[in-house]
Parts: sequence; structure tokens; C-alpha cells
Amino acid sequence: MRIARLDLTRYGRFTDRSLDLPAGEVDLHLVVGRNEAGKSTTRAGLSELLFGIDTRTPYAFLHDYQSMRIGAVLERGERRLVIQRRKGNKNTLLGEDGQPLGDGALAPFLGAADRAFFERMFSLDLEALAEGGRQLLDAKDDIGRMLFQASGGLARFGEVLDELDRELEQLWAPRKSGTRAYYTAHDQLEAADKSFKEGVVRAQDFHRAEAAVDEARGEVDRAAQRHATLVRERSRLERIKRVSPALARRRKLLDDVVALANVALLPSSAARDLQDATAKIALADADLERLARDVAQAAATRDAAVVDDKLLSHAADIRAAGERRQQLKSHPGEIGNCITEVHLLTSEVEDLAGRLGWGRGSLDDLRAHMPSELAQQELGRLIAGHEKLLRERDAAAKALADRVAERNRLASDRDPSRDGGPPDALVDALERARKLGDADRARQRLADPAKALSKKVDSARKQLAPWTGDVEALRAVVPPPDEEIEAIASRLARIDQARDQARAERSTASGLLDQRRLEERQVRRDARPVTADELAGARAVRDERWSGLRASIAAGAPPREAEVDELSRLVAEADALAVRRFDAAEASVELQKIRADIELGDQHLASLDARLREHDEARDDARRALVALQRGLGVALDTPAALRAWVHARAHVLDLAAQTQRSPRRPTSCAPR
Repeated sequence: MRIARLDLTRYGRFTDRSLDLPAGEVDLHLVVGRNEAGKSTTRAGLSELLFGIDTRTPYAFLHDYQSMRIGAVLERGERRLVIQRRKGNKNTLLGEDGQPLGDGALAPFLGAADRAFFERMFSLDLEALAEGGRQLLDAKDDIGRMLFQASGGLARFGEVLDELDRELEQLWAPRKSGTRAYYTAHDQLEAADKSFKEGVVRAQDFHRAEAAVDEARGEVDRAAQRHATLVRERSRLERIKRVSPALARRRKLLDDVVALANVALLPSSAARDLQDATAKIALADADLERLARDVAQAAATRDAAVVDDKLLSHAADIRAAGERRQQLKSHPGEIGNCITEVHLLTSEVEDLAGRLGWGRGSLDDLRAHMPSELAQQELGRLIAGHEKLLRERDAAAKALADRVAERNRLASDRDPSRDGGPPDALVDALERARKLGDADRARQRLADPAKALSKKVDSARKQLAPWTGDVEALRAVVPPPDEEIEAIASRLARIDQARDQARAERSTASGLLDQRRLEERQVRRDARPVTADELAGARAVRDERWSGLRASIAAGAPPREAEVDELSRLVAEADALAVRRFDAAEASVELQKIRADIELGDQHLASLDARLREHDEARDDARRALVALQRGLGVALDTPAALRAWVHARAHVLDLAAQTQRSPRRPTSCAPR
């Protein structure tokens, strides 16, 4: 038997919840959830679905007994069965159509398994596992423990179990005690269950309340429609009321005109003057009524306001606290950044200490390993001397290689067969040399110093790379003075230091600016403050619509009802924005301050960017000056240090070349003719 779907329709904390368990190549489903997510409820529901809901089931705390439902889709081979289980004494197993099924309907799926077998094999919980452990350890003496200890390879299992028993005595015992943690938590749980049950709404009560809410909503809608009709009727009557005095006066004037038939003619502008006066009167009456309502509302608001004199007496402290809060708002982030930097530097120090073999102790332990100031100075001097010796060694090797190459070139250029034989002077010298002793040994003795100097010259010339040329060409090169090289090096160092400082300041300023922008979005989202521009825009739209309506009234055209309603809506919106701006005054001030900070931050970032560009331009100028110093040298070095090393290597090569010239000449041949 396999379960294709489990329906927790109304069971425990679940309502209309289904778990689809489709078949797969590996037909195993894991249901994972947090604590109190309902895993134990699902396991119990599966058991009660197959064998019936218990008479006193603990899972009826949300749904009553009559409404509890559990369902499932069972499969066995090609056979498929859809069932439901309700709470009751008989006919609790229902089919897909809701009709009762006999208990034998599950026999092909369950076989001979009963509830106890199913729960022992397929419905294990924490209590069942603990009971199995207790049965394993339950013995008259310590034989069971010894067997368990020997099988598990546990050396102190008995002592640990005794300690756990003592801890269990402190947590729980059959006799209730207020000092045991279980009974304390149990009392709290009972109180929480009682409070929960008091707050639970049953399905019938919920449906009745929902129906009452729907009926109330219908009444509200009908009342809103009637209110809108009454508002329109009131607007019409108010307009009639406003113009009725003018109409009555007009009728009286017409009667007077009829009675005074022979009166003098009025000027041509009399009608226009009368219309203007009538329009002004109508507008004045409307403004008077509106202002009277505003005055009454403001007076009511003023009378209802409660002034806390004690709170007002601390106004200065409150403002100071608010300003202090704004000042300290960014400190937690800065503290976190500093802590992160300290952790990074500490990790770097520990890594360096580990590489030195000092271990990973505290900072005080690492300070104890540090050599003294004198020792540090001596180490620095030795390191600098070692680097100098390495450079001299390489320069000497290069110079020697050059000398050997030059010697080989000279030897290859020599042509001993260009005349009939050595001159007489050479023969006499050879005779004198033979009288002096072993010629080969003397020749070797004279050749060793020249060979050593040649190797030094070749080695020293390697330090001049990428420069190529002979010693004479090198001697013709005029190197720049050391003072100019040092000046450019100092200039580049100052520029790099200033640029790094500007980059750090820009990074900090950019972080603060991003934080202020985030605060602006949060204030806009939470407080929704109204800016002065928004309020001014709403009032401008209202005044523009009122100006058009007033012009039409002055022209003698009666206002349309839609125009009056639109004007009323615009007036209400402008007033609502004004009220919101007043209520959110503090948020508006804070938003204005944040905007000012953002504007200043943008200006600061722009100034830092300008500084960085200036530093980059200064660095380019310094590098161009470095290139100008190398003009005529035949090399293009990137840094002043490299140029300084090249100049020193040149001097060393020339010195070795001078020593080579001063050394005794190696004889070309000492053999007799």
C-alpha cells in the first residue's frame, strides 16, 4: 500500500491542507518542518485515518468533533481508493462521494495489520523510541547496562546514565513540585491552552459572524449610497439657498422697475455692474459659510486638545535629545566597521606570528616575542646591507660577463699569421720569461685577476637591463643627479599618500551618503510626510479650479453640479494634505535635514573626486618628469627606485671597467716561435 495524497481537511491546527505524495523512482518522501509546524499532528492523523479517530482525541482544539475530517488517496498496484474519516461511533469511514464505507474496505490495503502494529512499525515518536531504550536498559542488575556498554564501546555509560537520572529528577518526577522545570512549564502550558481556548472561534460562530459582517457591509454600502444622494441634494439646496436672496431681490427690483416706468435710463454698464455685484455677493456668502465651518471645526479641535504643561516644560530637553539621537544614529555602523577592521588586523597579526613560529597566542604574548628596538634596527640594517650585496654581486657578475665577451671578441680578432713570425723583441722577451721559470704557471697567475674582473663586469652589466651597449657607450651616458631622482621619488610618495587618503575619505563619505539615502527612503515609507511643494501644488490646483468656477458665475452662467463636486473634492484633498503635513511635522523636518545632508554629501563626494583627479594629474606630471630624466639613457624605467638602482649599477660597471684596465695585461702567447 502507498499513500498518493493525505488530506488534513479539518484536523488539529490544519484547515484544507493537502500533502501530495507522487510516485517516483525512489518512492520515499521526507516531510520537514520547524518545531510546532504540525509534523506530529500529520503522523497522528495518518494513524487515525486508517483506524479511526480516538474518542478523546487531543486534535479537536480548533475544529469540533462534528467538523473533523481526514482524507487520503490509497494505491495498491492498479487499485486506487479515495477515503475520508470523520469523528463518530459508527460509519466513520466515508468514500469520495461522502457515503459510508465498511471497515472491510481497507482490508486489501492493510492486510492483517492492526493499530498497535502500525503505530509500532510505521508511527514512531519520541516516546516510543524512549520506551525502546528503557526496555533495553531495564534489568534487575547492571547486566543490561554492561551489555549495552560493551556493544556500543562506551567506557563510562553507567556513570553518564546516573548523571542523566539525577538531572531527570531535577527536571521531572511523578510527584508534582514547583521546583521541577517540567511542572513549571506544564503550568505555563495549561495557562496558555486556557487562554488559547478562550480565544478560539468555532466554525459555526465564525460563519454567523461572517454573515453578520456581510450584512453590515451591505448596510454600509446602502448607507454610503444614500449619503452620496443626500450630499448632492444638500449641495443643490445650498446653491438654491445662496441664490434665493439674489433672486428675491431681482424680483423686487423688477417689480420696482415696472412700478417706476418713467425712471431715467441706466448707463450701459449697469447690467455688468449688477452681475459683478451679484457674483461677489454669492462668492462672499459661500466663503463666509465655508470659513464659519472651518472656524467651528478649529474651535472644536482647540477645545478638545489636552495641553500637557509638564511635557512642554521639557521642550528644550526633548529637542536636545532629538538632536543627540540624530548625531548618534550612525555610530553603531561606524563601531561595527571599526570592530571588523580590528578583527582583520588581528587575523593578519596572528597569521604573521604563525609564519614566524610564535604560535597564535594573545596580543600580549605576541608583543613578548617582538625583538627590541635596537634589534629591529640592526635587522633592518642587515636586510638593507644584504640587498646591497646582492645588487653588487649581480652587477659584478654582469660586468665580468661583458669583460669575458670583450676578451673573446679581441681574441677572435687577433691574426697571428699576418707576418712572418714574432718580432725580435718578442723573442727576447720570451727568452727572459723562460729564464724566470714556468711560463704556464706565470701566465695562469697573470690571467686569474683579469678573468675575475671580467666576470664581475659581465655580472654588473646584467643589472643595466634593458640597456645594451659596450662600456664606452655606457661611459658616454650622462646620468641624472641623485638629487633630482630623490625629489621625484619624494614627490610621487607624497602624491600617492594624499591620493590614498582621498580614496579612504571618499569611501567613508560614500558609505555615509548611502546610509542617509536609506534613511530618507525609510522616512518616506514609514511616516509618508508631505513636502511643502506637494501642498503648494494641491492648493494651486484647487485655486485654479475655483478661479474658473468664479469666472463662470460672474458671467451669469449657473455652476454645474459636477464642477461643484470636483471643487469640493479638491478642497478636501488640499485640507487633508495640510492636516497630514501638520501631523507629520517632525518627520518633515527630519526628511528636510536628511535631504540637506544628502546634498552636502554629494558636494563632498564631488570635491573628493576633483581632488582625486588633481592627484592623478600630479602623478602623471611626476611620471613625465621621471621619463624626462631618462631621456638619453636608452632605458625606460617605471619608478625612481629602479632609476636610482640603474645609475648605481652604471657607476659600479664603470668602476669595474677601470679596474680591468689597470690590471696586468694577459699575454696573448708565450710559446716559442
